[in-house]
Amino acid sequence: MEEATRFDGSLGSLATAVSFCAGSLNALALHGCRPETAGLPPGSKTVLVGGRNFTFKRYLLEAFADHQLDARDAGGVKAIDGDDPANIVNRTLLGMGGHLELTSPLRSAMFEVDTRADRKNTTTEVFRTFTEACRAAIARLEAEQVIL
Repeated sequence: MEEATRFDGSLGSLATAVSFCAGSLNALALHGCRPETAGLPPGSKTVLVGGRNFTFKRYLLEAFADHQLDARDAGGVKAIDGDDPANIVNRTLLGMGGHLELTSPLRSAMFEVDTRADRKNTTTEVFRTFTEACRAAIARLEAEQVIL
């Protein structure tokens, strides 16, 4: 079973989370992994891009490259590729979404103090660059979507 098909409920109920995705054309999930899980050397500051929306995946990879962030296609690493239809991000109106796995060294570089309580107040330039890249990919995807 893919890691992202399990929901721990720490941010609300599964039903609420599924309803948000089910009523949306697009969704982007963020998860974390150790570099070794992705077959990367320890210390790698990398974002792995997966999910079933291959256009979104391409836009994310291009946006991360444009923003000089190390990004890799998560395809082929089943535990983190976000390709499972049961993955919440793939339960959108379109049946597909984007899935990001941030390695622990990348997540640590995004915050001066990497604790749940302190992250919101200690973001770094790496965090801002990452969010700019995500927003660019989302804007590109949505600009090209036909709404019926």
